[in-house]
Amino acid sequence: MEFLARIVDGQSQLLKDHIDGVSDRISRYALPGFGATTKLLAIVHDIGKYSLRWQHYLEGKISETVPHSPFGAHMIDTLFSQMSEKEQNIFARDVLQFVIQAHHGIFDALSLGGNHTIDSKKTHFEKTHSQYYGEIKRAFFAEYSPRLIDELTNESQVEFSEFMSKIVNLKDGMVDPYYAIGTLARILLSALIDADWSDASAFHGDDSTTLDSLLEHFSWDEPLNSLQTQMNSFQHRTHINDLRDQIAKECRESAGLATGIYQLHVPTGGGKTLAVMQFALKHASLNQKSRIIYAAPYKSIIVQTADVYKNFLTLNVDQRVRNAMILEHHGDVIQGASNENDESYSMYEYLTGSWKSPIILTTLVQLLNTMFSDSKKSIRRLHNLTNAILIIDEFQSVPNHSKSLFNSFINVLSLWFGTTVILCSATQPDFRASITDSKTYRQLTSVAYSKPINLVRDYSNEVPFIRTQIADHVTQPAHTIESVARLIRQGLENKRSLLVVLNTRAAVNHLFQYLSQQENDFDIILLSNNMCPAHLKAQIGAIRNHLAHISNPDGTAAKLLVISTSLIEAGVDLSFEEAIRSLAGLDSIIQTAGRCNRNGEHEIGTVRIVNAASDWENVSPMKDLVVAQEIMYPILNDFKVNPKKYDNSLMSNQAVSIYYNHYFKRIAGETHYRVTIGEVETSLFELLSSNRHGVSKYHYLNNNDPQHILNQAFLTAGRNFEAIEEYGTRIIVPWDKRGEELIVQLGRENAAYEIARLLKEVERYSISVTPWQHRELKQVGAIFQILDNEVEVLRGEYYSNEQGLIVVPETQKTITF
Repeated sequence: MEFLARIVDGQSQLLKDHIDGVSDRISRYALPGFGATTKLLAIVHDIGKYSLRWQHYLEGKISETVPHSPFGAHMIDTLFSQMSEKEQNIFARDVLQFVIQAHHGIFDALSLGGNHTIDSKKTHFEKTHSQYYGEIKRAFFAEYSPRLIDELTNESQVEFSEFMSKIVNLKDGMVDPYYAIGTLARILLSALIDADWSDASAFHGDDSTTLDSLLEHFSWDEPLNSLQTQMNSFQHRTHINDLRDQIAKECRESAGLATGIYQLHVPTGGGKTLAVMQFALKHASLNQKSRIIYAAPYKSIIVQTADVYKNFLTLNVDQRVRNAMILEHHGDVIQGASNENDESYSMYEYLTGSWKSPIILTTLVQLLNTMFSDSKKSIRRLHNLTNAILIIDEFQSVPNHSKSLFNSFINVLSLWFGTTVILCSATQPDFRASITDSKTYRQLTSVAYSKPINLVRDYSNEVPFIRTQIADHVTQPAHTIESVARLIRQGLENKRSLLVVLNTRAAVNHLFQYLSQQENDFDIILLSNNMCPAHLKAQIGAIRNHLAHISNPDGTAAKLLVISTSLIEAGVDLSFEEAIRSLAGLDSIIQTAGRCNRNGEHEIGTVRIVNAASDWENVSPMKDLVVAQEIMYPILNDFKVNPKKYDNSLMSNQAVSIYYNHYFKRIAGETHYRVTIGEVETSLFELLSSNRHGVSKYHYLNNNDPQHILNQAFLTAGRNFEAIEEYGTRIIVPWDKRGEELIVQLGRENAAYEIARLLKEVERYSISVTPWQHRELKQVGAIFQILDNEVEVLRGEYYSNEQGLIVVPETQKTITF
């Protein structure tokens, strides 16, 4: 009687309101092909909270944790056990039990140690909690019709059966079946977590309702019309602008293509930023896509692209609507709210956590974390990649260790979840066929391209896009720093601007210091990741201003030499008369060429390739680069004797194809993200698919194979995933007045909210240092600590306005608290 009394009070109504709220939200997410499944998950996931013990736990009458997820998982097990089609039932039961049990924290379905968590959780439930199930079931079915649950179960079984049939009929090698199943489980988990969190937070203030209100009248036609209006306002007609217009027109015309994976393969300077958005907006309108997600490898590209899109897509749009419509999600975005209760702060936090904006601009790191990390914040966003348009800029920049993981993931999104993917690059790798490693025989997963593969025709031979040539200056022995300096001086005899791109920060510093000690008739500006993002932005601004002065016929500006690491190769809209590139992969060389004679200001620009001696540019720790160099040596030699093989240019599509073919055969075995966990050598691809080591261990312990389809080690894979392998330590640097102010404020601040806000802003004033740099800086006392020794700060004398991080101090600046 006590239970029945409890069940009719407000607690029960709150629980039903929450379940209905989650059900309503998850239904609005419209996960393609799994409408009944997601609704079933929403209704069943919290049924354990109908127990009297849960009510006592909330009231503080029971001190120990009272779990609720096992009851929903047990109901799923019971519902599907009663049905026919055993294999599909095992599939559905595994996935749905996992999702319900994992919605408060992901875990391994099958551990490397051979423990099948679904089995162990079921056994624990039967021993510990099953006695309460009858009471919960009666209360639950008093509010939800058994007929409704049975109908949803039957419909869900059909959805899983259809998914399974697509897997069975899939072309060999395109997607590993177990990888597809694991991806489905993560996407369903994402949808449940997002709906659950969003409904729970709505109790305190519903950001999703505010977002719906701001975007009440939004349609894809609105930004598309704005873009067209802005582009039509261009008056300056040149041959290259006419070609850019033609590329954009072809992208618009391609928007009627079916959902799939496509390339946008246009030369550098082809206007792909606006062209690809022409395709995306119209394709979204025609196919009712939920959102457009643009991802690029560098923050510099995102910042530049965000400025373009905000200007071109939001004509006459209110600022609050603009902020809701276009989300810029990366570490350099500064949220200016004065406190955590401000609407702007709350909305930005909601949007970055949920990715609900129609247009999202983010980094490749954020996207990869969303796909593969174990972080609940990352998992929450995952389902919003479905029924979307995913634009990957500089596609070749997907880290090598993750290429098979990534290719498989976009295949799954496109084949089963209604996502159109556009892979953009001037140096486009072609993964139409699987590539087999020449030594390990492991395969780099192919991409399930649609037809036609390219959104536009081949523009590589159009004269306005042929703005540079590559000159081979590779020598034996390798170039000394003195010989590179001579090449620079020779180049600047007849030119007014020259770019040098080197492979390491140390080499950039060596060359800068060497030239700075000599008498020069040119100015030198250095760019390096030894500089914090705010400093880099200022340096790029200074370069842009200097180049503008040089281009003025009446100007008297000095000649300019810029020495940079590869950070300048993408997303930095600068143009030099000539360039020198330290030997790297052909893709990197062509990217450097994209900063040379970029707008066709001169007849032809030359990019000279040099091979730097190891005493001043040591690349031996950079394994991928070493392979790229080893591939390039024979290609350069072969080109001299057989240029027709390369379509008479090292920058041709044919040359790029030859390079990638050789390169990926060398590194295909590394693209599955190989890891050693304890004494087990495996890969994240393996952990997220068949998990053979875990299955083998299970067989050894139980003398039979697990009777499950879901055997992935999700948590282990997520914990071992790093989008960009980070070997360094981040430290804050006191660059500029604002950088110094932030350090002082962090040292004094006690409020958790204010510290969190300051730490976000201070990302723009931080750098990553290698382990040996970190040790050396600590030894000389260059680093001090704040915030209970959790945050490291560089002393001012070890940071130069010209070079960024330096080991030998120049000045004696101090910061006091």
